[in-house]
Amino acid sequence: LVCWRKAGPKSLWKRRGEFPGELKKWNQNLPKSSDLEAQLQWSEAVSDLKTQGVLVVRHHFSPWMADPLTHHSLLSVQENNGKLESVSELSPLIHSLVDAWMSDIQVQAFCKSDVNISKEKVIERLTIKGGI
Repeated sequence: LVCWRKAGPKSLWKRRGEFPGELKKWNQNLPKSSDLEAQLQWSEAVSDLKTQGVLVVRHHFSPWMADPLTHHSLLSVQENNGKLESVSELSPLIHSLVDAWMSDIQVQAFCKSDVNISKEKVIERLTIKGGI
């Protein structure tokens, strides 16, 4: 079995340490689905980058759905005393999943090997006014 390698798409950043900037702040300021104006600006930036040979992928994930009042997980379990408790209140590990996700890569960018654009330029283009 022979594998012939040739130049192909490359990831501008794969890991947190390769991300050009403060990742947690970046993630916190990504356009919310409820902010239509920011979503439109994001879409325009992604389309513009695509014409320059850069594919941007945003990962949408939520470790658990939060109760808007308590900010704890909506998933509850019944304790021995019969009382329902949020799993995020009972488990520090589950509680920390949101912070872990906010500190991880949520947006990736790929380009062909012959595209000459820096990751800093990509981040600059994806920066939404009034947001990040």
